[in-house]
Amino acid sequence: MTAVSFKEALRLGLDLRSYLGFEGAPKAHSIILYASNTRISFRGQQLNISEWSKLTGIPIDPLKERLRQGWPIERALTEPVVSNVERALRARNRRVIRRISIEFRPLREARR
Repeated sequence: MTAVSFKEALRLGLDLRSYLGFEGAPKAHSIILYASNTRISFRGQQLNISEWSKLTGIPIDPLKERLRQGWPIERALTEPVVSNVERALRARNRRVIRRISIEFRPLREARR
């Protein structure tokens, strides 16, 4: 199957969920989401990307990137954007937890 643009897929009446990478659909990276009139159907509403952005509070660029990466529509429109500060804090917490677990490993083994 040759890759078609997102706009062309809508014109042909292709199912959006299958177009975004489910069962035999073109790969998500072939989707062109730059057209302002690109419509996405979700929970009974059919809106373009900028309208979904305003409605959900998710900036347009992360929303386009999520769809381009093949995220399911529901996840792309409902999962909050993680800020760089929060992402760095999570990474730091993972490092601290890993360090603590390594330090306590000998104690656990000594109890056995």
